[in-house]
Amino acid sequence: MGFQSEADELLALLLEEEGYGLEAIESISPRDPSAEPELSFAQQRLWFLYQLDASDPSYNISAAVQFAGELNIQVLERCFAAIIDRHEALRTRFLTVNGQPVQQIDNAGEFALQVVDLTELDEQAREAEVDRLLTEESVKPFQLDGEPLIRAVLIKTSPRDYTMCLTIHHIVSDGWSMGVFTGEVAALYEAFLSGKDAPLPALPIQYADFAAWQREIMRGETYEKLRNYWVDQLGGELPVLQLPADRPHPTVKTMRGKMHKFRIDKGLKQQILSLGQQEEASLYMTLLASYKSLVHRYSGQEDLILGTPIANRGRPELEGLIGFLANTLVLRTDLSGRPTFRELLRRVRQMALDAYEHQDMPFVKLVEEVQPDRDVNVSPLIQAMFVLQNAPMPEVSLSGMTVKMMGIESKTAKFDLSLFLTEDEHGLEGVFEYNTDLFDAQTIERMGVHYCNLLAAIAADPDRRIDELAFLSEAERLAVLAGSYQAGDYDREATLHSLFERQVAKTPDATAVVYEDQVLTYRELNERANRLGHHLLTLGAGPDVPIGIFMERSHELLVSILAVLKTGSAYVPLDPTYPNERLQFMLEDAQAPVVLTQSALAERLSAAGRQVLAIDQANPAWSDCQASDINAGTGSTGLAYIIYTSGTTGKPKGVLVPHRGVVSLLTDMHNRKPLQVGDRSSVWTSFGFDVSVYEM
Repeated sequence: MGFQSEADELLALLLEEEGYGLEAIESISPRDPSAEPELSFAQQRLWFLYQLDASDPSYNISAAVQFAGELNIQVLERCFAAIIDRHEALRTRFLTVNGQPVQQIDNAGEFALQVVDLTELDEQAREAEVDRLLTEESVKPFQLDGEPLIRAVLIKTSPRDYTMCLTIHHIVSDGWSMGVFTGEVAALYEAFLSGKDAPLPALPIQYADFAAWQREIMRGETYEKLRNYWVDQLGGELPVLQLPADRPHPTVKTMRGKMHKFRIDKGLKQQILSLGQQEEASLYMTLLASYKSLVHRYSGQEDLILGTPIANRGRPELEGLIGFLANTLVLRTDLSGRPTFRELLRRVRQMALDAYEHQDMPFVKLVEEVQPDRDVNVSPLIQAMFVLQNAPMPEVSLSGMTVKMMGIESKTAKFDLSLFLTEDEHGLEGVFEYNTDLFDAQTIERMGVHYCNLLAAIAADPDRRIDELAFLSEAERLAVLAGSYQAGDYDREATLHSLFERQVAKTPDATAVVYEDQVLTYRELNERANRLGHHLLTLGAGPDVPIGIFMERSHELLVSILAVLKTGSAYVPLDPTYPNERLQFMLEDAQAPVVLTQSALAERLSAAGRQVLAIDQANPAWSDCQASDINAGTGSTGLAYIIYTSGTTGKPKGVLVPHRGVVSLLTDMHNRKPLQVGDRSSVWTSFGFDVSVYEM
C-alpha cells in the first residue's frame, strides 16, 4: 500500500519470530471531539523549525506522475477533493496562539489543479520547461498557517500527455502517506469515471487521534521503558560524524543539496543477500553494516551513529492513514577491536533488533532526553542517514491511460549525507543525497564507487577484518602503489608550525585571527606564540613531550597550540565540556607535565605534580621572553598532537598524530579547493576533533 522499507518488512518478521516488541497496547480510539486536536511530537518539531525559517523547502514531499492517454481533469480534481475530505491531516493548518502551535482542521471543499499548457513549445523547450516547473514546485515553500498544505500542478505537453507534480508538506504527510494517496486516487478515479460512489471504507481514526494517543502513552510506563533503553544506549560522549568533507561546516546549518545516482548489479546484491542469510540477517542489516564499514574507513571513528527512517505503521488502524507517522531510529554501533565483517554484521543485527524493539520513542523526545551538544550547524544526534526501500513507487492503473511514477531530484539535504538504496529487477539503485556546502560532486561520485567496491570485497571475503577490505578503484590503488597519489607539491619535511611561519613571512601585517573585539595579525600571533614557547622550553617542553591545553575557543587557544608545536611538543586537547573524570584520565594517561589553561578554568584541574599555566593572567612570566622563532629540532615525523577516542567502548585511547600526515591531508584539501586571499574560516568544531586542525 505504501512506501515500505526493507527495514520495516524484514525486521518486523524477525521481531515477531524472536519475541521482540513492547507489551501490547490498546488500539487507538477516536479522540474526544470536544477536545482541541493536539500536534504529534513530530509535527511540533516541524512547526518549531518553520518558526526559525518559514522559507525553508526542505520538508516538502514531492512526486511527479506522467499520464499518457485520455485524462479526465475534472474527475482527477474530484478524486483529490474526496481524499482531502477523507483525511483531516490534508485540511489542517497550523496557527500560532500565545507562542504555541494550534491546529485548525478546515471543512472540506473543492480542489482545483493548476494547469499549465506547454503544447505550443517545441520538444526541447517543453522538456526544459517541465524540468524547471517540477523543480520550482518542489522547492516552493508552504505557509503553514495560511494555505492548504497540498498542491498539484498539471503540465500539459500534448493533447494526450501530461506531467503532474504533487507536493505536500511533511507536517501532514510522509513517504508511506504518498503511497496511500496514490492508491486512493487510482481507486476513486475508476469509480468516479464510471459514475459510481467512492469505494473506500471509512477510516477508523484520523491523524489527530493518533497524536492524542501518542501523547497519552508517552506519559506512562511505556514511555519509561523506552526512555530507559535509549538513555542507556546513547549514554556517554556522543560522537559527531567526522567525514572528510571538502569544506568545513558553515557557522549555521544549511540544507542545500544534490543527488548522485549509482548502481549495484543484481549478482552482487544476491551475494550480499546470501551472506546475510548465513548470519540470519536481512539484506537491510547487511547493507547497513557495509555502509558503516565505509563510513568507519572514511572517518576513522569506531563509535558511529547513523539514522534510519521507519514507517511506524505497525498498528492496523494506521496503515491507511495519511499523516506524519514516520519516525527516525538512531543506530549506534561499536566498530572497535578490528572486527571482521561477519563479526560486525552480528553486532549490527543485534543493535538493529534492539532498536526496533524500542522504535516507538519519538525522535524529538529522544533528543530532549539525551540532550546532545546542540551546535547550530549540525543535526542533533544524526548527521548521516541510511535507507533501503523495496517498494519505492506503487503500481498505478487508470482506465484509458498509461501512468508512470517519476522521481524529482532533490535540491535540499536535511543531513550531511544520506544513502538511499532501492531494490529493483536489476539489483539496487543507490542515491547519495549530500549537502553541497560540504561536499563536491566528484567526492560523492568517488564514494559511490568505493561503496560498490567495498561490497564486492565483503562478498569475496566476509571473514577479513573491516580495516583490511579493499575499496579503492584499480586506478587509485595503482596510484598509491606508484607513490603518485600525493597532495600536489607535498613537502615531506614541513611541520604545521613551519607552514604557519612561512605565511607570517609572506603577510606579516595581514589579519590572522579575530575573536570578539580582538584582532591579531600574523606577526602578532607568531610573536605571542614564540614568547610562550620559549617559556615552555624552561618547563620541560621539547620534542614529543605532551602538553595539555584546557581552554575555551579563543585567540588564546590558537596562541597556545602554536606555542606547543613550536617547541616540538605535542598538544593534548582537553575540551572543557568533557566530564572531570575523562579529563583526569587523559592527563594521567598522556603524562603531560604542563597544562595551559585560562584563569576561569584553572580550578577544575588537579595539579598532581604537573604545572598549570593560565595564559590570560596579567603580566605573565613569558612576556619578556624572546619573540623570535624557535628552533626546537623537531621534524615532520615528530608528533603534532595526541587526540583521544570517545571511550564509549571502554577507556579512551590516545592516538599519536605526526606532522607529516596532517600536512599531507591539508595540502591535498587545499589543492582540491584552493583558498583565496580574503577567505575566512570559523573555528566551530571542538578542538578535541581532528576537523578543528583543518579549520585552524
